[in-house]
Amino acid sequence: MSFDIWLDCYRKGKPSPFKREVFEAIFLRFCSNPESYTKNPNFMQVQYRDGSQADIYMSNLNDEVLAEARKKAGGLIPPEEVDDVLERAKGDPAFIQHVGFNHCGGAALFQGMYELAHRTGSIIHWPDDDPMFVYADETVLKELSSDFEEWRKRLVRSGADIINAIETS
Repeated sequence: MSFDIWLDCYRKGKPSPFKREVFEAIFLRFCSNPESYTKNPNFMQVQYRDGSQADIYMSNLNDEVLAEARKKAGGLIPPEEVDDVLERAKGDPAFIQHVGFNHCGGAALFQGMYELAHRTGSIIHWPDDDPMFVYADETVLKELSSDFEEWRKRLVRSGADIINAIETS
């Protein structure tokens, strides 16, 4: 698939980081560029025996720094200041708050996405005119902010279920 798919964790209605070691337990053994990942732990390429692959982007931003920058700017951070703000807002590298998958596809990859969502209590979503997310555990629903109330949602039990949800959304 050639569009972005995102995985985000929420607790008490707010974005919440999870331990990087959970992500690495699922994806690191399929990393096709381990030296590059060591140098830049915010990006990983994975490739599986079945041909599944993805470019994976990770971030953990300090919400307080972002909020302060938005307040100072009076709303949106000006484009010329975004890079500086993002550099100052980097959170603890032992945690991940947001994962983006691009240039991705394949059964093994989607099974990994499912495992990560299940183990971290996260949702998986993608761009759509009628927004939708999938989740692997019912308890996730009570952790989301009210922003997600109007979104379509679907419980998934496997990577194949995620593929089906994307294809039928």
